[in-house]
Amino acid sequence: MRVTVSELDICLEINGKCSSKALLSRYITDSLSMKMVLAFFQEKYISVENFAKQHHVSYSVAYKVLQRLKRNLKKYQIFFEKRKLTGNPKNIRLFLYNLFNSTEISFVELYTLPIIIKTEKMLKDLKQYYPLSAYEKKKLFHFLAINLLAEQADSLDIASNQSLFFSDIGFYHLKGVLGEKSVIFINKTLSWLYLHDKLDQKYLRKNEDETIEWLNERFIESFENQFNLLRGETSQLIRRELTKIHFKLLHYTINKADEFPLDVSFFRENYPAFYCYLIEYINDLTSKRKELLQDKFFLFFSYLLLLINHIPIQLISEPVKIIIDFSYGAAYNQFIKKNLSLYINLNTEVIEAGKPEFPDVIITNRNNLYEESASQVVVWLDPPRAVDWGNLTKILLTIQEEKYKDSKIDKQIDDFPEEIIDRIE
Repeated sequence: MRVTVSELDICLEINGKCSSKALLSRYITDSLSMKMVLAFFQEKYISVENFAKQHHVSYSVAYKVLQRLKRNLKKYQIFFEKRKLTGNPKNIRLFLYNLFNSTEISFVELYTLPIIIKTEKMLKDLKQYYPLSAYEKKKLFHFLAINLLAEQADSLDIASNQSLFFSDIGFYHLKGVLGEKSVIFINKTLSWLYLHDKLDQKYLRKNEDETIEWLNERFIESFENQFNLLRGETSQLIRRELTKIHFKLLHYTINKADEFPLDVSFFRENYPAFYCYLIEYINDLTSKRKELLQDKFFLFFSYLLLLINHIPIQLISEPVKIIIDFSYGAAYNQFIKKNLSLYINLNTEVIEAGKPEFPDVIITNRNNLYEESASQVVVWLDPPRAVDWGNLTKILLTIQEEKYKDSKIDKQIDDFPEEIIDRIE
């Protein structure tokens, strides 16, 4: 991304090196709200007057910043009192973790030297056993540092059933890696590694949480009733991934929507069957379990990514049947067929012309040849351009969505995304 400035406009030119989120990160980093939170986090806050003087703003501006923070964080039981952050310890940790990961503030500006040294050693030891991306290293550093501070303040806690997820093998392995004595700290770190797909199955116990098991079974039963039975390894994999989703649902209250995109149009256009099914499922689930209403966004995208990543589209939707009929003969038709599988990530089936099967789409370079056909006729140039493939994709997606809706004709599909996007501020 490159910023260009003229007399009238400021333009963002996309060049693939960074996104517009860089501006948001910079905005948060430089904001007065961030500086106010840091003052309380580091217990350096003295008064509104002192803060205003330090940051060269008026008293009224500093006061408004503090009041806005108090108002927005009160619903998470986080308070600005006695010159430090107080309230729900778990929510405070999750809030700081999300906030620090969204900025470019250096570790040195956030933490004391002893915390940095201890965290860096832990991170170095963990990297020997668990591969970490650059962003995962940043996230894990903040996670470890914030939990070490909580442990020092004797405020580190964990739900009793959360630690039951991990086997003794996993616990003692990580205890040896970290060199930590705190049972809670070790289990918290196991939780982070689990949610980031770093733990082998031998480090996990069989799930016995009743709420998670109920949510798992409900989803699987609904999916199998709607589509097909999940068999063998696929069934086991889906169950494991559902357990992870519902583990996060229960134990990570204010960061469940972390990093999910707001623009749902891509998913609706490219995965209409999954999208439409999940709209119905989530609405039905939350109508019966009102306490999950605030988690609709998280559940929708978690389930959607689960299905996209692990369920073949052929399992849930009828194929869009296509005839390819170009004037250059069988070899050219075969060329188009081969490229169809490369360009189009949809459930399609190429059928032979003249067969009794009715095609949904006919792709050809012949004008006026299929005028009387009831099928959707797509006429291309030779060879097809990128715009031709793009238009074909739109047509196939529309047909696939109509096929799904035809199978669900008695059910009303609401405009789900506009209803549910109520993200954490």
